[in-house]
Amino acid sequence: MNMIKNNLNRKENIKRANQFVKAIKKYPCELIRINYSFDASTSHYEKISNQEIEFIIGSTLEFFKKILGENYQKTGVAMFPDFEWDSNQFLHTVGVNYILTGKNLEIKLKQLNLEISTLVNEKIGGEFTIEFIEDNSPEDVFIEVFPVQFEAILRDIDWFFTSSVYPKFYSRSLFNFITSPLTIFNTYKG
Repeated sequence: MNMIKNNLNRKENIKRANQFVKAIKKYPCELIRINYSFDASTSHYEKISNQEIEFIIGSTLEFFKKILGENYQKTGVAMFPDFEWDSNQFLHTVGVNYILTGKNLEIKLKQLNLEISTLVNEKIGGEFTIEFIEDNSPEDVFIEVFPVQFEAILRDIDWFFTSSVYPKFYSRSLFNFITSPLTIFNTYKG
């Protein structure tokens, strides 16, 4: 069942990534890549349930809307999770990735960095990175927005739960989140 889900996700991710890329009418475009990265020992959460996932996504989208203002509707916004499996330490890293595409994004970098830094330090825990990439072709955007998730551990929910020394942290909600396809919140039509 989960192997089938992974294959369906791959097809859905290709479809959604293509949709995101094709919505951009004029290239090159600017791109901002934001990544949250946390594990059971660095997160401020004891467990990642739907409530925590919704908070992370919702808070980030609110920051984007606030910082970008009326340009938010003109900005492409996509999100995908990732999961880095450490078979030696049984401590695995959850990643939440955002890709923003548009014009004049560089002038918002400092404010995005400050707001996200506060969110991560005070509420989520772990680390974050933010990177600006100036001139992007359709191929560049596709590569950035297409989530690559081939971890065998993500094919079996029972193995997922037994493979960690922090089984409470790795909830069914977290498993469903990290095996979910790319989410597109806005498409950039500029």
